[in-house]
Amino acid sequence: MLGAGALLIAYLASIWWRTRVDPSVVFLSSHDGAEWIRHDEPFNLATRSAGTIEQAFRIGLRLKSAAHDAVLEVRALKRFKVLVDGKVVTAPPNGDLNWKIPQRIQLAPYLTEGDHQLTIVAQNENGPVAVWAHQPSLGIHSDTTWESTVDGIVWQRVRLATDRADVPLAREFESPLHSLASCAAMLGAVFAIVAGASYFFSQRPGSLPRIRQAATLRWIVLGGWVVLGANNILKLPAPAGFDVGGHLDYIVFLLKNHRVPLATDGWQMFQSPLYYLVSVPLYHVLERVTTPATVALLLRLLPLGCGFVQIELCYRASRRVFPGRNDLQMLGTLFGGLLPMNIYLSQYVGNEPLASVLSAATFVAALQLTFPAAKEDIRWTPVWLGLLFGLSLLTKISAVLMVAPIVVAIGYVSITHAPGLIGAVSRAGKIGVIVLGIAAAVAGWYYLRNLIHLGRPFVGGWDLERGIAWWQDPGYRTAADFWSFGTIFERPVYAGVVSFWDGVYATFWSDSYLSSATAAVAAPRWDHRFIAAGVLLALIPTLAILAGIVAATRRAWRRAEAIWLVVLAGAGAYGIALLHHAITLPYYCAIKAFYMIGALPAFALLMTLGCASCARGPCERAILHGLFGCWCLAAYLGYFSRG
Repeated sequence: MLGAGALLIAYLASIWWRTRVDPSVVFLSSHDGAEWIRHDEPFNLATRSAGTIEQAFRIGLRLKSAAHDAVLEVRALKRFKVLVDGKVVTAPPNGDLNWKIPQRIQLAPYLTEGDHQLTIVAQNENGPVAVWAHQPSLGIHSDTTWESTVDGIVWQRVRLATDRADVPLAREFESPLHSLASCAAMLGAVFAIVAGASYFFSQRPGSLPRIRQAATLRWIVLGGWVVLGANNILKLPAPAGFDVGGHLDYIVFLLKNHRVPLATDGWQMFQSPLYYLVSVPLYHVLERVTTPATVALLLRLLPLGCGFVQIELCYRASRRVFPGRNDLQMLGTLFGGLLPMNIYLSQYVGNEPLASVLSAATFVAALQLTFPAAKEDIRWTPVWLGLLFGLSLLTKISAVLMVAPIVVAIGYVSITHAPGLIGAVSRAGKIGVIVLGIAAAVAGWYYLRNLIHLGRPFVGGWDLERGIAWWQDPGYRTAADFWSFGTIFERPVYAGVVSFWDGVYATFWSDSYLSSATAAVAAPRWDHRFIAAGVLLALIPTLAILAGIVAATRRAWRRAEAIWLVVLAGAGAYGIALLHHAITLPYYCAIKAFYMIGALPAFALLMTLGCASCARGPCERAILHGLFGCWCLAAYLGYFSRG
């Protein structure tokens, strides 16, 4: 625990340092009473192509006497020139200037007694324009009193970089509170039934044994998933989903070229290949019996199957960690089956569901290694662990985050099952060689190929080296992005454009980005009334997860329960990686909670532990179960497409 805490502190310190001094991290920090300002324009949901953007910012000055010393400090994204009364004072040279370091310009020779106009013209490529300026003796502080223009003709008041422009699309959907009110009668009935049943059976244990078994509920949830998938698979429009066209292009590329593409070959070609290799035979069979449009729809069978398996993995993880507690196993199974990000992500063509289910299976194997059942043979578990880890890496690079729970599991097994320090190190080395050796044999060829052809084992979709330049709003981050929260409860659609935490909550508990649709008419035909109501109801499992993190930390620290170290390592690695991704890639698309779906069983366990910690009496459990039942209903009905 101390080591994990030290690593977390070291990471936070390093990322803070990078936001302050690293020019590749576009993080705008206020200084000396001056704010970063930008041109006031609507938030653009479209992906922008590369190109130069130039905008001008001005402020009027009135001097009672000539200035003798007026050093102006300027920061800009990312090139600029300063003009006084229309004449260029300075234009710092192009090149590798660190835009975070203020450039000092002496204005005194140009500022005589009288009225003057100070103008800063800034340019940026593959990103937005923003300016920071400060000169205390003349009272110059960049703020909302400045004006800006994009054409040099029409000037308007600027906007602070910390103020996010509104997304009009979000106002076309009902607010969560209004939606909850409209569903109140149905949800009230569900609450009464579930809470009443929970209290009744808690007083009469064994009175309804078969339905109360988690194994039985598991089959009910899986059956509900099949019904949901069968209803949605042909009703949702083919373009719905995230980068669906790019994923289909990858599959077609494999069919036509009979080789794995390089990252430079297309939009999604930087992705690891396993999902696409598995999809090729299905595509080949389907194109012989149906139309291309239907093929694109039926390819959703594989992602739906992955979501199906996630439910089973959550059930197995809950059964392992909470043996003999049917109530807790049932909660964990329901969470896995009805978590919105697992539901909506599994409806579309894409590699994320397969990557997530393989990562989740890796996590469950790590749990088995750490906490085997009585008389359970785990001699082959390292082999399965290495195989699953390798397959997940061959599907998406984000699976590397599973190293954290794997290391914790191997370390615990080695310490508890080997005599002395030397024995523990030797055992850990042997297990590590097996796991990493098999993983390298399965996935290593792909990353070695990238290293040979591209100079790096992995090239991200945002890397300019691919020759595909693009960017998205906002194009920068500020501190306000990480301490504000609450918009989600007013306008959940595209809440990620407002703040990091709104975006995480919104995409975890709802299809906040409308499956990448940027117009209401193109949005999936979900029942958005139940989805919005579910955003408020999700406060219950959210608080349970937070309580579970606290309880798991206590158990790992005070009771030395290693199983919770594995759980915290799994969830924590994905959470920190998502934060890092959002800070270093300043686009709204980077804030997607479903990037953490590979740790779904870990979140299910934390939520379940939180419920167990907070609701111990029969009345408390009945209320919790009733509210949880309302959330489950809203999640299921919300994503039951109306066509």
